[in-house]
Amino acid sequence: MSDTYADQLVTEAMQQANKPERLQDAVIKLTQSQIAQVDKIGAALGLAFGVMLNSAAKYAVFYAQGRMVPVNQLNEYPEKVGTDSIKEKITVETWFKLKQAGMKEYLSECIITGIQLLYKQLIATDKNNSKDSKDSEPAQALIDTISNKTPRLKRELGKNWIIQIGLEVKGNQAGSSCSIDGTGFLNGKRIFFQSNLRKRPLDKPIIKSLSHQFKQNQTDLAIILAISYAKQFDLQLKQETQDIDNFKYHLLTLDNCLNQTAIFQEAVKDVTALANLNMEGCLEKC
Repeated sequence: MSDTYADQLVTEAMQQANKPERLQDAVIKLTQSQIAQVDKIGAALGLAFGVMLNSAAKYAVFYAQGRMVPVNQLNEYPEKVGTDSIKEKITVETWFKLKQAGMKEYLSECIITGIQLLYKQLIATDKNNSKDSKDSEPAQALIDTISNKTPRLKRELGKNWIIQIGLEVKGNQAGSSCSIDGTGFLNGKRIFFQSNLRKRPLDKPIIKSLSHQFKQNQTDLAIILAISYAKQFDLQLKQETQDIDNFKYHLLTLDNCLNQTAIFQEAVKDVTALANLNMEGCLEKC
C-alpha cells in the first residue's frame, strides 16, 4: 500500500477528530461496488465510512488541481451515479473545497471520483505490488505480442473475442484496419462491441464513427476494447453520446482484461461473458 496516500488520509482523519466541525446531512448515490470499495479502503486505513466519503470528495478536488484540470475531466469521473442512497454527514471543509472547485452540486460524482482514485492508489496498487514481478510479466508480454501483430491477425483476434462473448461479427474489415465489430442481444440489451487493437491510442476521429454506429444500431450498451486511449477520449465520447437515451459504455484495455482491474470488473457486471474471455487461447488459434 502507498504509505504517502495512507498517511495523508489518516492524518486528515485525526485532525478532523481533534477539531470537530459543523456537519451537514447529505444523500450520496453509490453503487454496491463503490460501497464495497469504500469499505476496503476504510478497513485498510482504520477509518470510518463517513470519514472516507469526505476524504474521497476532497481528494478528487486535490488530484484534479494537481493536474490543472476540472474534476469532471478526470477519467475517473462517473457518467452516472449509483442507485443506492446513503445518508452521511459532510463537513463544512468538504463543502468549501467542492464550492471552490465549482463542484458543490456534484457531491456524489466527486465522491465516486475520489473513491476510484484512492482505490487504485491504495488497494489495486497493493494487489499488484504483492505479486512477484514475474507474475506480471506474462500479461505485458502478451500485450506486446498482440500490439505487434498484423492488422489481419488483430481483426481475427477481435472476431474470436466477439464470438466468445456471444455476439455476431458485423461486417468484414480489410486492409490496414485493426478493428472489428460485433452486435447482438444479451440480457435484453442491444450490445455493440468493438475490438480496435491499433498501436496508437484511440483518439477523437474514432469518436464520430463510434457515435454513428451506436445510433445506427440503437445500442443500449457498448464495450470498446483497445490497447490504449488518448487522454480526453472518455470525456469526448461522453459528450458526443450524451443525446442517446439510456446508453452506457465501457472503455477497456488489454491490460484491464488481463489483470482483471476494477474497470474490467465493472464491465463484467453488465456483460458477464467478458469474464470468460480467453485472450491467450485466441492468440494461439491465430
